[in-house]
Amino acid sequence: VFLPLDNAAAATSRAALDAGMAGQGIAVLGWREVPIDRSVLGQTALDSLPRIEQCLVRRPEGLDGDGFERALLLARKAAERANEALGDCAIVSCSARTVVYKGFCLPADLSRFYADLRDPAYETAIALFHQRYSTNTFPTWKLAQPFRFLAHNGEINTVQGNRTWMRARASSLAFADGTPAAALAPAVSLSGSDSLSLDNTLELLHHGGRSLAHALMMLVPEPWEQLPRMPVGLRAFYDFHAGLMEQWDGPAALAFSDGVRAGATLDRNGLRPLRWALTDDGIFVAGSEAGTVALDQATVIEKGRLGPGQMILVDTERGGVLRNDDLKTEVAGGAPYAAWLAEYRVVLDLPATKPELTAVPDPASDARHDLAAVPNAAATGPGGKPLRAKADTATVALQRAFGYTAEDIRLIVQPMAGEAKEPTWSMGDDAPLAVLSERVRPLASYFRQRFAQVTNPAIDSLRERQVMALDAHVGPRRNPLVVEAEAAGVIHLPSAVLDERTFAALAVLAGPIRALTLSTLFSPADGDGAMASALDALVSAAEAAVHDGAGLLVLSDRGVDADHAAMPMVLAVGAIHHALIRAGLRMRADLIVESGDVWDVHQLALAIGYGASAVFPYLALEAAAALAGGRGYEEMTGADLRRNYLAAMENGLLKISSKMGISTASGYRGAQTFEAIGLSPALVERCFDGTPSRLGGIGLAEIEADVRARHAGAYAEMAAKLPDLGIVRFRKEGEAHA
Repeated sequence: VFLPLDNAAAATSRAALDAGMAGQGIAVLGWREVPIDRSVLGQTALDSLPRIEQCLVRRPEGLDGDGFERALLLARKAAERANEALGDCAIVSCSARTVVYKGFCLPADLSRFYADLRDPAYETAIALFHQRYSTNTFPTWKLAQPFRFLAHNGEINTVQGNRTWMRARASSLAFADGTPAAALAPAVSLSGSDSLSLDNTLELLHHGGRSLAHALMMLVPEPWEQLPRMPVGLRAFYDFHAGLMEQWDGPAALAFSDGVRAGATLDRNGLRPLRWALTDDGIFVAGSEAGTVALDQATVIEKGRLGPGQMILVDTERGGVLRNDDLKTEVAGGAPYAAWLAEYRVVLDLPATKPELTAVPDPASDARHDLAAVPNAAATGPGGKPLRAKADTATVALQRAFGYTAEDIRLIVQPMAGEAKEPTWSMGDDAPLAVLSERVRPLASYFRQRFAQVTNPAIDSLRERQVMALDAHVGPRRNPLVVEAEAAGVIHLPSAVLDERTFAALAVLAGPIRALTLSTLFSPADGDGAMASALDALVSAAEAAVHDGAGLLVLSDRGVDADHAAMPMVLAVGAIHHALIRAGLRMRADLIVESGDVWDVHQLALAIGYGASAVFPYLALEAAAALAGGRGYEEMTGADLRRNYLAAMENGLLKISSKMGISTASGYRGAQTFEAIGLSPALVERCFDGTPSRLGGIGLAEIEADVRARHAGAYAEMAAKLPDLGIVRFRKEGEAHA
């Protein structure tokens, strides 16, 4: 235990752990001061050196090894809650099977610093060692590795989202024996390193009854989505658990041990090396580099390296080494996952053909959410060639109200619909930041994407397509600490970008998962503050819907007209996402977006990144389909153009996630890998909690003013075409450029 130097604080910390042990019926035998040699430390390490002691306890009679380990976990959690205010106390390890010695020193000095490590009486069958350089946290004693179960070489790029999801499910976490969520708090560290947070989650899954190998196959799965020849049982294992737990994505070489078994695994990309060797006298060594441990090569009977997503395990209880295929087959065979999927997986009832797209609906009618209510882009002329649907003033007004400009159609929608790929842009942007612009800019313009850097490589989403995945699992999530067949009862979507048929099926779901549509519209006639009031009402409606059993909340901005405006969709998504987390309801429902506010991949990434499971960009699809029969699109139908546009959006989402070193849409969901520029702290805290924002700026009042200005400009005088504001290319009357 790392204790504070202050005597009173140290005594308080000891008392907290003593009380935690007493609460589990564990007798404390005493405290031992760990012998150390301060002379091996540098000045920075000396200045922050904690008091290092060990608490000696006795296992209660009648309690087996696994039960004792769980009791020690609960005792430690109780002590951590009691010591939270101190901050300087860190319980490095609390186990009868493992003990962690770590320090703020050079690797060669660890055994010099801790006299215990030189004592011949100390023997172990397993040793887990890690030397690391901090790249995303400042080095401290308590963040040195290994942690309680693992050592991690790499970065977890989805860590913010992973922590958020663990916080979201905190109220539902409970062991199968009835141990409540309160006894397991804090579920995950929100302030430590990414590796510490992963270790916290692994620990809970392990004490919930899963082996470390099983838990890591859940948290860091191989790219099962792109491996059609994978054995059926193993594929069913990954599919089942993908609906239970989001993946912790990023470059990772992980070594792990529970004191009986030890192993190693790599992330799905294999972005960190890991080699292993086995000697004829039963010594198994694995490490990031060959030669980490000096071995007589004459004694080596087998050696190799792990590939992407592979795992290897040494079981000292069984006395053997389990290679990747045998190990995963054994884990996947632990339960009938395929049968559970067959019984409980919710399958969408998709229409046999796409609904015919016919007419623009009356925005005030009940047909607002009817997929037939879009412009007809499928009409044909002589010879069966498609006729281009001319944009009417109502369609132009609708697009203007959402913030479309002529540049958005010409430079974004047209290339995506015509070529099934994003347009190519030049480097740099010489237009002002949105918060400094004199033009009304969409809220999405106030966000910038972050990207992988330092020792953390981005991924080439084209060349590495085999490890990329767009899959989304949708529906209420169950407690991951309990193994139960009903956890299979979610919907598996092949893509987070929805077409008309898939969205239509989702929007009318009933039965095991019930969908409810919530409108994100407000009436400008209600005066200033109408949007803020509508947002409050929307959040309250979402919470009430979840309490009432809705498992799928469809956020829709259909119905914009002269009397109704739409709040920015990312604002609605973020507000509901974080409100449901605070209310302890988030894991009981997922969010689906039907939006005219999404037409480029950045806006799509924002919706997914702030918590939406899938997005249906209906207005952009209408704009794409309307190109049919026009110049350059003479031979293309509306269906072709919509299909191309969706493909471009999917590839664009993968491109954005890959820049952050994230391989899957499920890992990207809720990861919030953005930085806000020009949003007020109050707005960020409410709707985008955890997003870095170094520059304050606008709040709800200013956003509402922007929405009102766009809406008034769209409907005050109906125009025949969209304005060109010169955001991308300079225009005399447009946006200023440097």
